[in-house]
Amino acid sequence: MESIEYTITEPHSGDSECQGTLVDLILDARMIPRCGLIPPYQVAVSIFRTGGRDGGMSPGCIWPAFELGEDAYWQAVEILEQLTPEGLVCRFRDPHIVGEIQQDYAAPETDDYSVWLKSLVQRGLMET
Repeated sequence: MESIEYTITEPHSGDSECQGTLVDLILDARMIPRCGLIPPYQVAVSIFRTGGRDGGMSPGCIWPAFELGEDAYWQAVEILEQLTPEGLVCRFRDPHIVGEIQQDYAAPETDDYSVWLKSLVQRGLMET
């Protein structure tokens, strides 16, 4: 898996320059909500095209915008689905995920992260 350089922004401390895999970026950018569902491929594509953002008063993550290939996405999903809660605690700064990490097979047809998150709330998988 290719290495990606990115910056984690923190509101109360300095930014951190990082280098990691697509899996590391997905977790550090907090793309997976607390319920543990992985954003569908089309949503992930649109997220990576943005280059991320500063989180304001919350942690954020910034990276050079890139085109996510489907093979890289599915490789990342495979690795993510194998992570345990203990593995998350050992590897990442704030393992906010409480559910089992898995693909969202019932996701709506969208490439919009906000629409996808709202669907999680509507399906009772996430609180507002």
